[in-house]
Amino acid sequence: MTALGAGTALSTLHSFGRATLLLHGHKHVPTARLLRGLTESCGDLLLASAGSAGRQERINSTRDPDAARLWPSFNVIDWRSERVHIETVSFSPRATHKPRVRRSLVHVRRAERKWEVEPVSLRARGVLPRVEIDAACFSLDPALVSEDRWDMTCLRTIKLAPGAQLRRYIEFVRVLPAVLPRGRRWPSVLRRVTLVLNGDTRYRYSNALCRTLGEAARQYGVGTAFEWVGLLCRYGASRAIVRLDRSGPGQIEAFGSLTDLTTGRERPAFVEATADRWTVTIQDCPPRSLVRIYWPLAQAVVANK
Repeated sequence: MTALGAGTALSTLHSFGRATLLLHGHKHVPTARLLRGLTESCGDLLLASAGSAGRQERINSTRDPDAARLWPSFNVIDWRSERVHIETVSFSPRATHKPRVRRSLVHVRRAERKWEVEPVSLRARGVLPRVEIDAACFSLDPALVSEDRWDMTCLRTIKLAPGAQLRRYIEFVRVLPAVLPRGRRWPSVLRRVTLVLNGDTRYRYSNALCRTLGEAARQYGVGTAFEWVGLLCRYGASRAIVRLDRSGPGQIEAFGSLTDLTTGRERPAFVEATADRWTVTIQDCPPRSLVRIYWPLAQAVVANK
């Protein structure tokens, strides 16, 4: 047997001259890719990978043990005649009473050598939003202890959907470890905040976020150029809102993203910029979605003269 590199293996599968489905796992997050054959004799190749079914996965590579995590999942493949439909089923690793979240991954129809793609929706099935408005409004102030960090204040607003019941809403706040003399730091710990239902909750953390590239390199790793604030919409919301006052970062450019924590899919989110704030609004936000606003970090803090 001769081992093949990835490029050679893909070329070989194209050369079969028919529409081919390749399944593999695990990829940590479920994904699907369609590779078109570019000649008349080449067949299309559909690659579908499974997520991790045995454990939760961090949403991104980080040393922070409190980082948001993806639910474990598995793929269900329905292949009937010339049609293939693959959906991802995500489930809570702890609470068996929580409903499973199902999302379509890919839906195709075979037409001789080719796969004809039928559009699928990324909307979750089997769950309804339990919150009408899920909002987080952030403001940043220069930290008193370290010029390389921001103090962070957040106003959280929760309004339940009509007829919805929710026993409690726990927020896990992402902040940096404390700064200690001689460069020592406390290990990262969970910052749990119980939010007021149908009301507002305000919390503030000192030395919470990176302000400079140097501090980001120390905390997150060399090459980190952005910091962010975000909202983990746990139960889904008719409207999820993240706002960041520009009084801290200043008149710079920001961008947003929406990450599905059941599939790991991340996509850009529109940022509405005004003179005093940035805002990202997600309508019909699915459960376990992470809405974020990013901004570029400064090389160093310039002292006022």
